[in-house]
Amino acid sequence: MLSFFRIQNYRSILDMKVDFSYSEGKAPNNYQIFSKMPFLEISPKDKRNRFVPCMSIYGANASGKTNIIKALSTYRFIIKSTNIQNCYFPNRLNNKYNTTIFELEIFIGSAKFKHLIEYDHREIKKESLLKDDKIIYEIDNTSRSNERYNFNAVMNEQYNEEKIKNILSVECSEKIENVYLQKRVFMSVIAEHYPGLSEDIGTVFKGYYYHKMIYSSNDIAERMLRLLSDLKKSNEYVKDISDRVSNIVHKFDIDILRIAPTTKHIEIKDKKLKGYYENFPKTIPRYSSFDPDKGTVRRDFIDSYHEDINGQEIIFDMKRDESKGTNILFGLITEMLLAFNAGDILVIDELDNSIHPLILAKIIEMFKSKEYNKNNAQLIFTIHCADILDMDILRVSEVALINKNLKSGSTFKRISDFENVRNTADFRKMYLNGEFSGIPFPYI
Repeated sequence: MLSFFRIQNYRSILDMKVDFSYSEGKAPNNYQIFSKMPFLEISPKDKRNRFVPCMSIYGANASGKTNIIKALSTYRFIIKSTNIQNCYFPNRLNNKYNTTIFELEIFIGSAKFKHLIEYDHREIKKESLLKDDKIIYEIDNTSRSNERYNFNAVMNEQYNEEKIKNILSVECSEKIENVYLQKRVFMSVIAEHYPGLSEDIGTVFKGYYYHKMIYSSNDIAERMLRLLSDLKKSNEYVKDISDRVSNIVHKFDIDILRIAPTTKHIEIKDKKLKGYYENFPKTIPRYSSFDPDKGTVRRDFIDSYHEDINGQEIIFDMKRDESKGTNILFGLITEMLLAFNAGDILVIDELDNSIHPLILAKIIEMFKSKEYNKNNAQLIFTIHCADILDMDILRVSEVALINKNLKSGSTFKRISDFENVRNTADFRKMYLNGEFSGIPFPYI
């Protein structure tokens, strides 16, 4: 579960803490018997660590909503990247800071991990990882004359401090003008190449990098195609996912009986096109492989099945024949089921893209449902659709408003931060009346 994500000096954001805590104080009476969860919790006995299952992010166009999504994506990319040089996107309208900071706190099981990265266009200035507020490692490169390190929880008899520093300088850094500049995240190097040094580092690296999904709703349809085509566990596993997705979407009043991934071999007769595939076989990812001897391309599809007026099944090409909204919906439900299964964090920009508000409400409710969300999965999304605020779905801790000005950059404030606003209030009316701000003031 994600506890908070702090962003400093990234695009329109100067200094922002995206807080996922349940901030309503006392839990609702008899919440244990609710069908909709008011919060996720580490343990029923641990009242301090309760977090929201959903975070909706509202704001005017160009307020900085998408930059929160991009920051999460950039942070995730940096963890795996071999060089941070192309990941530096400071606020160009306010030069208050000369570095970018990402700080993320996440719970994996009952353990709390906090990871911090500070960097600029040349190097990682600081990096640290804490478990339950105790240092696992700490690196401070901000002063060349007084570099500070703490590797006590990583060292063992075979790897003393000198050897750990050598890993940092050789595998994480690049020597430029006789100075070692850290270019790669220390956590990823230890997790991937020295897993025996720290089980905790491996746990948080896998927990965050491999159990987190960040996708734009515009890309979800293509993502579904790759997911169902690339799942290697077994044909039965793919069929199970396909059937479950079909059953849920069918409940949304979509007249598709079922979907199924399929593979077709397409003969390429055009010589120029054939030569293109021979020279650039990987440029179009939807093609699985090209057979130069047979002159065929093996292509993955998703078939959708309808029933015609005579009761016969008719097969459609999902991507070509179905609407954009239908493709997005199937892809989104696929991602959600995988997130529920693993307890992942699903982050979507513009969740309301091509989806009807009534269906949108059901999608959000699934993350708050004990029936579907059994492993503490979370949904983070940007949205413009104000109708959701009037459907008794989201609580005051789950609605954030983004505003922007030159002095403060983009700011994050939840409805729970406003005084005397209860869950019974008409959020939609208050939002559209400008009481929470986060709306445009257009005029013509």
